[in-house]
Amino acid sequence: MQFRAIADLYLPWGYISAGEIFTAPSNFIPPAGGGVDPIDQEAVNAYWAAGPGFQRGAEVNRAIYPFGWNRWQGVNYVPPKYRWYQIPSGEYLLSGAEQLGPRPG
Repeated sequence: MQFRAIADLYLPWGYISAGEIFTAPSNFIPPAGGGVDPIDQEAVNAYWAAGPGFQRGAEVNRAIYPFGWNRWQGVNYVPPKYRWYQIPSGEYLLSGAEQLGPRPG
């Protein structure tokens, strides 16, 4: 499964710089602080399964805009395609993958 790093990541197999696309093993659980955007359907499913628990308060913006815009100088920044958003029930849907259903916060 493939992800785009939207923050610098230190993963068990090494360092991934923000902006890089990387392949993760099938048992990979996306980081609790966000920092990744899924690329393929397997990655979207893993991201959804991990849930939106990290999406409270400033964490949303930190995951999407890590370290401020200066971090992205010289990097081809692509905003994340998938983002959790809250619905009236208090649960969350994953934009771009609403068919997977709601998840508790």
